[in-house]
Amino acid sequence: MTLSESFTLELMNWWQLNKRSLPWKDTKDPYKIWLSEIILQQTTIRQGTPYYLKFIENYPTIGDLARAEIEEVFKMWEGLGYYNRAKNMHSTARYIYTELNSRFPEDYHELLKLNGVGPYTGAAIASFAFEKQFPVIDGNVIRLVSRWLGLKTPTNSPQLISEIHNFLRDAIQYALPSEFNQALMDFGSVICSPRKPECSSCPLSAHCNSFLNDWVESIPVKPVRKSRKIIFFHFIHIVVNNRFIVLQQRDKSDIWPGLFQLPYVDNENVSRENLDQLLRQICLSTLTEISMLKKMCEKKQILTHRTVHGHFSKMHLKMEDIKINNGYYLVDFSKVRKFAFPKIIREYFDNHSDLS
Repeated sequence: MTLSESFTLELMNWWQLNKRSLPWKDTKDPYKIWLSEIILQQTTIRQGTPYYLKFIENYPTIGDLARAEIEEVFKMWEGLGYYNRAKNMHSTARYIYTELNSRFPEDYHELLKLNGVGPYTGAAIASFAFEKQFPVIDGNVIRLVSRWLGLKTPTNSPQLISEIHNFLRDAIQYALPSEFNQALMDFGSVICSPRKPECSSCPLSAHCNSFLNDWVESIPVKPVRKSRKIIFFHFIHIVVNNRFIVLQQRDKSDIWPGLFQLPYVDNENVSRENLDQLLRQICLSTLTEISMLKKMCEKKQILTHRTVHGHFSKMHLKMEDIKINNGYYLVDFSKVRKFAFPKIIREYFDNHSDLS
């Protein structure tokens, strides 16, 4: 028996007794599998599961999702972050619905042509929906196989991914692809965990290079993390006639593509000059005193490559016949919650529910 065959046999024996129950597991519907994989990208199962159930309830078919407006999808996605995932998901749904008659491609390489579908998601759909022999390689799988083979190459190295892929392409032959891939992810999450893995009860430990050589704590090798860029936004909560609030829509290629927020000054502090400039940009025909700004709070949001520090101030204005420029909106207090906001703005509204 080869090492890869032994690996698969022990893995599948464990999995048959320890399967995890998740709402998207017992299905061959590529739409539901695709939807779950997109939602779970860079998201924990615990956080992503309620979103999956909410999307399935509101969009039971890919046609339902395709016919939805992107703003509606963003609102449904609110709180998950990485909004490009939602944007790609929506465009892919429309493409499959209109161009492919609602049928997902069965070929792995055709799946990779869909927006938002990379090697991992493509392998998941191909194996779970169509039983194609493509191994999934996520963080759990990288950790498990790196430890078992004793690979000390950094996890962001193409060489490491290639070695893991070659090993798994051999190992997947000895089981049903959908079950093999699910077993890999379950085992990596439950037994071969990042901290305090259960090596003493691990059925794969007899041939695990890291366990035999006491390398478990040092594998996988993490890459050197680049420091995040720090940016400051000073958001202005503008109340108009004690009834409306001014909102701004961010550019679709921005860090929060297409989401709504309070107007802002790209600086930690606000001067009379840049406040007047902001108001003219919004097209509120007024000059105002900086003393009208009331400081509210400070908040922070950590993104993949940036740390956003948000300073919030509020001001009241009275104006008639307001004409708002493109990208800005005068919104009634009662309708504000219908818009999708970045986390930092949503938390501000949650903590200051009295918008007046």
